[in-house]
Amino acid sequence: MLSEIYRPIQSVLDQIESDLSEFESSLKQATFSVSDSKHFKINKGKKIRAALVLFCAGLASEESGDSSPDARKVALAVELLHFASLVHDDILDQEKERRGAEPVYQQLSLRKAVLLGDYIMAQSLMGLPESVYERGSKSLLSVVSQMCVGEFIQLQMRESIMALPEYRQAYQEVNFRKTALLFGQACWIGSHLSPQLSPSNREHLQIFGEHFGLAFQLLDDSLEITDQITESNTPRNFDASQGILTLPYLIYADEILKIHDVSSFTQFKQQLMFSDYLMHTHRKMIEDGIFSRVADEIQLELDFSANELQDNSSPFSANLLLLVDHLREKCLVLKSLS
Repeated sequence: MLSEIYRPIQSVLDQIESDLSEFESSLKQATFSVSDSKHFKINKGKKIRAALVLFCAGLASEESGDSSPDARKVALAVELLHFASLVHDDILDQEKERRGAEPVYQQLSLRKAVLLGDYIMAQSLMGLPESVYERGSKSLLSVVSQMCVGEFIQLQMRESIMALPEYRQAYQEVNFRKTALLFGQACWIGSHLSPQLSPSNREHLQIFGEHFGLAFQLLDDSLEITDQITESNTPRNFDASQGILTLPYLIYADEILKIHDVSSFTQFKQQLMFSDYLMHTHRKMIEDGIFSRVADEIQLELDFSANELQDNSSPFSANLLLLVDHLREKCLVLKSLS
Protein backbone atom coordinates (compact mmCIF):
# COMPACT_ATOMS: atom_id res chain seq x y z
CA MET A 1 0.00 0.00 0.00
CA LEU A 2 1.20 3.48 -0.86
CA SER A 3 0.27 4.74 2.61
CA GLU A 4 2.90 2.42 4.13
CA ILE A 5 5.53 3.37 1.57
CA TYR A 6 4.79 7.06 2.10
CA ARG A 7 5.00 6.83 5.90
CA PRO A 8 8.54 8.33 6.20
CA ILE A 9 7.53 11.34 4.07
CA GLN A 10 3.83 11.57 4.95
CA SER A 11 4.14 14.75 6.99
CA VAL A 12 5.74 16.55 4.04
CA LEU A 13 3.16 15.14 1.62
CA ASP A 14 0.45 16.47 3.95
CA GLN A 15 2.09 19.89 3.77
CA ILE A 16 2.14 19.66 -0.02
CA GLU A 17 -1.56 18.78 0.05
CA SER A 18 -2.15 21.98 2.03
CA ASP A 19 0.08 23.91 -0.38
CA LEU A 20 -2.02 22.71 -3.32
CA SER A 21 -5.23 23.76 -1.59
CA GLU A 22 -3.71 27.15 -0.78
CA PHE A 23 -2.56 27.53 -4.38
CA GLU A 24 -6.05 26.64 -5.58
CA SER A 25 -7.56 29.34 -3.37
CA SER A 26 -5.07 32.00 -4.47
CA LEU A 27 -5.61 30.96 -8.10
CA LYS A 28 -9.33 31.55 -7.83
CA GLN A 29 -8.80 34.99 -6.34
CA ALA A 30 -6.24 35.94 -8.98
CA THR A 31 -7.88 34.68 -12.16
CA PHE A 32 -11.51 33.57 -11.77
CA SER A 33 -14.89 35.11 -11.54
CA VAL A 34 -17.03 34.15 -8.55
CA SER A 35 -19.03 31.68 -10.63
CA ASP A 36 -15.89 29.98 -11.99
CA SER A 37 -14.28 29.58 -8.59
CA LYS A 38 -17.22 27.58 -7.28
CA HIS A 39 -16.56 24.82 -9.80
CA PHE A 40 -12.80 24.59 -10.29
CA LYS A 41 -10.83 22.00 -8.32
CA ILE A 42 -7.22 20.82 -8.51
CA ASN A 43 -7.23 17.03 -8.59
CA LYS A 44 -4.42 16.24 -6.17
CA GLY A 45 -4.02 12.56 -7.14
CA LYS A 46 -1.59 10.15 -5.50
CA LYS A 47 1.38 12.54 -5.65
CA ILE A 48 3.73 9.83 -6.90
CA ARG A 49 5.99 12.41 -8.58
CA ALA A 50 6.20 14.42 -5.37
CA ALA A 51 7.14 11.25 -3.50
CA LEU A 52 9.99 10.63 -5.95
CA VAL A 53 11.33 14.13 -5.33
CA LEU A 54 11.17 13.67 -1.56
CA PHE A 55 12.76 10.21 -1.53
CA CYS A 56 15.58 11.30 -3.86
CA ALA A 57 16.12 14.39 -1.69
CA GLY A 58 16.71 12.04 1.23
CA LEU A 59 13.70 12.99 3.33
CA ALA A 60 13.20 9.38 4.41
CA SER A 61 16.76 9.33 5.72
CA GLU A 62 18.08 10.43 9.08
CA GLU A 63 20.64 12.43 7.11
CA SER A 64 18.06 14.64 5.39
CA GLY A 65 19.12 17.68 7.42
CA ASP A 66 17.61 20.98 6.29
CA SER A 67 16.51 19.80 2.84
CA SER A 68 12.83 19.45 3.74
CA PRO A 69 11.61 23.02 2.92
CA ASP A 70 13.35 23.09 -0.47
CA ALA A 71 12.33 19.50 -1.30
CA ARG A 72 8.74 20.44 -0.50
CA LYS A 73 8.92 23.37 -2.93
CA VAL A 74 10.39 21.20 -5.69
CA ALA A 75 7.77 18.51 -5.11
CA LEU A 76 5.01 21.12 -5.28
CA ALA A 77 6.44 22.52 -8.52
CA VAL A 78 6.52 19.07 -10.11
CA GLU A 79 2.93 18.33 -9.06
CA LEU A 80 1.71 21.68 -10.42
CA LEU A 81 3.55 21.14 -13.70
CA HIS A 82 1.95 17.71 -14.00
CA PHE A 83 -1.51 19.16 -13.31
CA ALA A 84 -0.99 21.92 -15.89
CA SER A 85 -0.04 19.30 -18.48
CA LEU A 86 -3.26 17.40 -17.74
CA VAL A 87 -5.32 20.57 -18.27
CA HIS A 88 -3.86 20.93 -21.77
CA ASP A 89 -3.91 17.18 -22.42
CA ASP A 90 -7.63 16.93 -21.74
CA ILE A 91 -8.31 19.77 -24.17
CA LEU A 92 -6.33 18.12 -26.96
CA ASP A 93 -7.83 14.68 -26.28
CA GLN A 94 -11.35 16.09 -25.72
CA GLU A 95 -11.59 13.99 -22.57
CA LYS A 96 -15.01 13.84 -20.92
CA GLU A 97 -13.75 12.66 -17.54
CA ARG A 98 -10.57 12.86 -15.45
CA ARG A 99 -10.42 10.55 -12.41
CA GLY A 100 -14.18 10.55 -12.05
CA ALA A 101 -14.53 14.34 -12.41
CA GLU A 102 -15.11 16.75 -15.25
CA PRO A 103 -11.88 17.97 -16.88
CA VAL A 104 -11.00 21.60 -16.29
CA TYR A 105 -12.05 22.81 -19.74
CA GLN A 106 -15.56 21.54 -19.02
CA GLN A 107 -15.56 22.99 -15.51
CA LEU A 108 -14.67 26.40 -16.95
CA SER A 109 -14.38 26.89 -20.71
CA LEU A 110 -11.90 26.00 -23.43
CA ARG A 111 -10.25 29.44 -23.52
CA LYS A 112 -10.02 29.75 -19.77
CA ALA A 113 -8.56 26.25 -19.47
CA VAL A 114 -5.80 27.03 -21.98
CA LEU A 115 -4.86 30.17 -20.06
CA LEU A 116 -5.11 28.36 -16.75
CA GLY A 117 -2.75 25.60 -17.87
CA ASP A 118 -0.21 28.19 -19.04
CA TYR A 119 -0.55 30.16 -15.78
CA ILE A 120 -0.08 27.11 -13.54
CA MET A 121 2.92 25.98 -15.59
CA ALA A 122 4.58 29.39 -15.15
CA GLN A 123 3.78 29.46 -11.44
CA SER A 124 5.23 25.99 -10.95
CA LEU A 125 8.62 27.11 -12.29
CA MET A 126 8.55 30.35 -10.32
CA GLY A 127 8.04 28.36 -7.13
CA LEU A 128 11.32 26.46 -7.36
CA PRO A 129 13.71 27.18 -4.45
CA GLU A 130 16.89 29.21 -4.93
CA SER A 131 19.09 26.18 -4.20
CA VAL A 132 18.06 24.41 -7.42
CA TYR A 133 16.36 27.22 -9.35
CA GLU A 134 18.80 27.46 -12.28
CA ARG A 135 19.23 23.74 -12.96
CA GLY A 136 15.65 22.94 -11.93
CA SER A 137 13.99 25.52 -14.18
CA LYS A 138 16.10 24.48 -17.17
CA SER A 139 15.31 20.85 -16.47
CA LEU A 140 11.55 21.37 -16.20
CA LEU A 141 11.44 23.69 -19.22
CA SER A 142 13.12 20.91 -21.20
CA VAL A 143 10.42 18.52 -19.97
CA VAL A 144 7.67 20.94 -21.07
CA SER A 145 9.28 21.19 -24.50
CA GLN A 146 9.39 17.40 -24.84
CA MET A 147 5.79 17.10 -23.63
CA CYS A 148 4.79 19.34 -26.51
CA VAL A 149 6.72 17.16 -28.95
CA GLY A 150 4.93 14.16 -27.48
CA GLU A 151 1.58 15.84 -28.09
CA PHE A 152 2.55 16.52 -31.71
CA ILE A 153 3.43 12.85 -32.16
CA GLN A 154 0.11 11.86 -30.61
CA LEU A 155 -1.74 14.13 -33.04
CA GLN A 156 0.12 12.43 -35.90
CA MET A 157 -1.02 9.07 -34.55
CA ARG A 158 -4.61 10.26 -34.86
CA GLU A 159 -4.35 12.03 -38.18
CA SER A 160 -1.82 9.95 -40.15
CA ILE A 161 -2.10 6.49 -41.65
CA MET A 162 0.57 4.32 -40.03
CA ALA A 163 1.56 0.68 -40.09
CA LEU A 164 1.59 -1.09 -36.74
CA PRO A 165 5.40 -1.05 -36.16
CA GLU A 166 5.53 2.70 -36.84
CA TYR A 167 2.50 3.26 -34.63
CA ARG A 168 3.96 1.28 -31.75
CA GLN A 169 7.21 3.23 -31.97
CA ALA A 170 5.22 6.47 -31.85
CA TYR A 171 3.31 5.21 -28.79
CA GLN A 172 6.60 4.52 -27.02
CA GLU A 173 7.88 7.99 -27.92
CA VAL A 174 4.72 9.62 -26.56
CA ASN A 175 4.99 7.74 -23.26
CA PHE A 176 8.64 8.67 -22.89
CA ARG A 177 8.20 12.36 -23.68
CA LYS A 178 4.86 12.96 -21.91
CA THR A 179 5.39 10.81 -18.81
CA ALA A 180 8.80 9.25 -18.29
CA LEU A 181 10.87 12.42 -18.62
CA LEU A 182 9.02 14.21 -15.81
CA PHE A 183 9.47 11.18 -13.54
CA GLY A 184 13.17 11.15 -14.35
CA GLN A 185 13.63 14.86 -13.74
CA ALA A 186 11.67 14.68 -10.47
CA CYS A 187 14.31 12.21 -9.27
CA TRP A 188 17.21 14.19 -10.72
CA ILE A 189 16.21 17.57 -9.28
CA GLY A 190 15.34 16.02 -5.93
CA SER A 191 18.73 14.32 -5.80
CA HIS A 192 20.46 17.72 -5.97
CA LEU A 193 19.07 18.43 -2.52
CA SER A 194 21.13 15.50 -1.17
CA PRO A 195 24.70 16.78 -0.99
CA GLN A 196 26.10 13.32 -0.24
CA LEU A 197 25.05 12.03 -3.66
CA SER A 198 27.59 11.87 -6.47
CA PRO A 199 26.91 12.83 -10.10
CA SER A 200 26.80 9.10 -10.85
CA ASN A 201 24.17 8.58 -8.13
CA ARG A 202 22.05 11.32 -9.65
CA GLU A 203 22.32 9.90 -13.15
CA HIS A 204 21.21 6.48 -11.93
CA LEU A 205 18.26 8.03 -10.11
CA GLN A 206 17.21 9.91 -13.23
CA ILE A 207 17.30 6.74 -15.36
CA PHE A 208 15.46 4.89 -12.60
CA GLY A 209 12.72 7.54 -12.74
CA GLU A 210 12.39 7.30 -16.51
CA HIS A 211 11.94 3.51 -16.53
CA PHE A 212 9.64 3.71 -13.52
CA GLY A 213 7.59 6.38 -15.31
CA LEU A 214 7.27 4.22 -18.43
CA ALA A 215 6.09 1.29 -16.31
CA PHE A 216 3.66 3.57 -14.48
CA GLN A 217 2.13 4.81 -17.76
CA LEU A 218 1.86 1.36 -19.33
CA LEU A 219 0.17 0.06 -16.20
CA ASP A 220 -2.19 3.03 -16.03
CA ASP A 221 -3.17 2.57 -19.70
CA SER A 222 -3.83 -1.12 -19.14
CA LEU A 223 -5.77 -0.77 -15.89
CA GLU A 224 -8.04 1.74 -17.61
CA ILE A 225 -9.12 -1.08 -19.92
CA THR A 226 -9.36 -3.77 -17.23
CA ASP A 227 -11.47 -1.47 -15.05
CA GLN A 228 -13.98 -1.26 -17.87
CA ILE A 229 -13.94 -5.01 -18.42
CA THR A 230 -14.52 -5.84 -14.76
CA GLU A 231 -16.90 -3.03 -13.81
CA SER A 232 -19.11 -2.45 -16.83
CA ASN A 233 -20.69 -4.35 -19.71
CA THR A 234 -20.42 -1.27 -21.91
CA PRO A 235 -16.80 -0.32 -22.73
CA ARG A 236 -15.94 3.35 -22.58
CA ASN A 237 -12.46 3.70 -23.95
CA PHE A 238 -11.85 7.12 -25.44
CA ASP A 239 -8.35 6.36 -26.66
CA ALA A 240 -9.43 3.34 -28.67
CA SER A 241 -12.42 5.08 -30.26
CA GLN A 242 -10.35 8.16 -31.15
CA GLY A 243 -7.45 6.32 -32.70
CA ILE A 244 -4.95 6.21 -29.82
CA LEU A 245 -4.41 2.54 -29.10
CA THR A 246 -2.56 1.56 -25.93
CA LEU A 247 -0.26 -1.41 -25.37
CA PRO A 248 -2.87 -4.19 -24.86
CA TYR A 249 -4.50 -3.38 -28.23
CA LEU A 250 -1.12 -3.15 -29.97
CA ILE A 251 0.05 -6.54 -28.66
CA TYR A 252 -3.31 -8.08 -29.62
CA ALA A 253 -3.12 -6.65 -33.14
CA ASP A 254 0.49 -7.77 -33.59
CA GLU A 255 0.66 -11.19 -31.95
CA ILE A 256 -2.91 -12.50 -32.28
CA LEU A 257 -4.40 -10.87 -35.37
CA LYS A 258 -0.99 -10.75 -37.08
CA ILE A 259 -1.77 -7.36 -38.57
CA HIS A 260 1.27 -5.97 -40.35
CA ASP A 261 0.01 -3.99 -43.35
CA VAL A 262 -1.28 -0.44 -43.17
CA SER A 263 -4.80 -1.06 -44.46
CA SER A 264 -5.56 -3.89 -42.02
CA PHE A 265 -4.30 -1.90 -39.04
CA THR A 266 -6.34 1.14 -40.11
CA GLN A 267 -9.43 -1.06 -40.40
CA PHE A 268 -8.78 -2.53 -36.93
CA LYS A 269 -8.67 0.96 -35.40
CA GLN A 270 -11.90 1.93 -37.14
CA GLN A 271 -13.69 -1.19 -35.93
CA LEU A 272 -12.80 -0.40 -32.33
CA MET A 273 -15.06 2.64 -32.58
CA PHE A 274 -18.03 0.25 -32.37
CA SER A 275 -18.85 -0.93 -28.86
CA ASP A 276 -19.78 -4.48 -29.94
CA TYR A 277 -16.42 -5.02 -31.62
CA LEU A 278 -14.63 -3.39 -28.69
CA MET A 279 -16.35 -5.76 -26.25
CA HIS A 280 -15.45 -8.70 -28.50
CA THR A 281 -11.83 -7.52 -28.59
CA HIS A 282 -11.72 -7.24 -24.79
CA ARG A 283 -13.01 -10.81 -24.42
CA LYS A 284 -10.45 -12.10 -26.91
CA MET A 285 -7.62 -10.25 -25.19
CA ILE A 286 -8.49 -12.05 -21.95
CA GLU A 287 -8.81 -15.45 -23.67
CA ASP A 288 -5.49 -15.02 -25.46
CA GLY A 289 -3.56 -13.89 -22.38
CA ILE A 290 -2.82 -10.41 -23.72
CA PHE A 291 -2.87 -8.76 -20.30
CA SER A 292 -0.32 -11.24 -19.01
CA ARG A 293 1.98 -10.27 -21.89
CA VAL A 294 1.42 -6.60 -21.07
CA ALA A 295 2.33 -7.32 -17.44
CA ASP A 296 5.56 -8.94 -18.64
CA GLU A 297 6.50 -5.79 -20.57
CA ILE A 298 5.75 -3.62 -17.55
CA GLN A 299 7.81 -5.94 -15.35
CA LEU A 300 10.70 -5.53 -17.77
CA GLU A 301 10.63 -1.76 -17.33
CA LEU A 302 10.48 -2.24 -13.55
CA ASP A 303 13.49 -4.57 -13.77
CA PHE A 304 15.39 -1.83 -15.62
CA SER A 305 14.47 0.71 -12.95
CA ALA A 306 15.43 -1.62 -10.10
CA ASN A 307 18.78 -2.38 -11.76
CA GLU A 308 19.62 1.32 -11.72
CA LEU A 309 19.22 1.26 -7.94
CA GLN A 310 21.33 -1.86 -7.51
CA ASP A 311 24.21 -0.08 -9.23
CA ASN A 312 23.63 3.00 -7.11
CA SER A 313 25.10 3.54 -3.66
CA SER A 314 22.34 6.02 -2.76
CA PRO A 315 21.12 5.47 0.82
CA PHE A 316 17.55 6.11 -0.37
CA SER A 317 17.29 3.18 -2.79
CA ALA A 318 15.28 1.01 -0.39
CA ASN A 319 12.37 3.47 -0.39
CA LEU A 320 12.35 3.64 -4.19
CA LEU A 321 12.45 -0.14 -4.47
CA LEU A 322 9.27 -0.26 -2.39
CA LEU A 323 7.60 1.86 -5.07
CA VAL A 324 8.81 -0.59 -7.71
CA ASP A 325 7.35 -3.47 -5.70
CA HIS A 326 4.07 -1.56 -5.43
CA LEU A 327 3.76 -1.48 -9.23
CA ARG A 328 4.75 -5.15 -9.43
CA GLU A 329 1.84 -5.98 -7.13
CA LYS A 330 -0.55 -3.98 -9.30
CA CYS A 331 0.63 -6.00 -12.29
CA LEU A 332 -0.96 -9.02 -10.63
CA VAL A 333 -4.34 -7.54 -11.57
CA LEU A 334 -3.35 -7.92 -15.22
CA LYS A 335 -2.02 -11.43 -14.66
CA SER A 336 -5.30 -12.43 -12.97
CA LEU A 337 -7.23 -11.75 -16.18
CA SER A 338 -5.31 -14.38 -18.12
